[in-house]
Amino acid sequence: MALLLGGGPLVALVAAVATAGIDRLLRILNRWDLPSFFQNAAGAAFVTGVAFLAALLPYWLPLGHEALRPSYVVATGITVLLAGLGLVGAVQDAIEGHYLTAAARNFEVLLQTLAIVIGVGLMLELISRFGTLLPIQEVTAQVPSYALVPVGGFVAAMWALASYSRWRASLVAAIGGAAAWAIFVFTRDLGFGASVASGLASLLVGAVADVSASRLKVPRLIIATSGVVPLLPGLSIYQGMYILVNDSPVEGITTLFGAATTGLALAAGVALGGIIARPLRHEVDRWDRRVRYRARSRRD
Repeated sequence: MALLLGGGPLVALVAAVATAGIDRLLRILNRWDLPSFFQNAAGAAFVTGVAFLAALLPYWLPLGHEALRPSYVVATGITVLLAGLGLVGAVQDAIEGHYLTAAARNFEVLLQTLAIVIGVGLMLELISRFGTLLPIQEVTAQVPSYALVPVGGFVAAMWALASYSRWRASLVAAIGGAAAWAIFVFTRDLGFGASVASGLASLLVGAVADVSASRLKVPRLIIATSGVVPLLPGLSIYQGMYILVNDSPVEGITTLFGAATTGLALAAGVALGGIIARPLRHEVDRWDRRVRYRARSRRD
């Protein structure tokens, strides 16, 4: 995930360690029956703390300060936490008219997202007391964006496997994630904003999830959720919290609002993609039944 944000191999390694630490921490807290709100807050604070330690490595080891991007480590951890919130399913319930269920699920997503924001904000405030900052570092990606299409597919596949899906579903999720990243980069290069580009990319994910769910007997929600993981606005949330903590509340809230808009665009795009794909799915099913009927007729 760190590679998609523009980080190098060292950043990806640190982010992988931090992500594994989040997984272990959440499992321990879950065994203690700690509510998920505090679990997400602790996970967000943990990854921010790991990023702080990573920022100190160049002072202890012969590494350049440009080799490590702590903000990308935090953004990767936030993305992992966001991916487990069920935003796609919550928005889809609202779009399909299940308003009571949608209200409850969307409130849950909002509450858990606030927990992540609080965890990051508290740790940033604590770190600032030591006179240290973890700023957003605008850098040119070390690898061209289109070359990262396989990475987008890999991220989606690994999240599907982490969600206890089978290899068949993971393969479909990989295809959706890779295609979503390619469309996102293409539309972004055309000048579209992050929210619009993410929404257009998620249209394809929703269509792939809807068609493959019935044909390959795989869970639609797993494919849809995993396919949009590479596009989740983890870096925008961290950027908003960093600006907010450093006495720029209006700009920070604006950035956080942009991240929320991107999340809603992803969920709405997945739902709309599924709706658009339904006629195609019905046509494919009809063609399949016709082929099977003719095959049986010839045998008889």
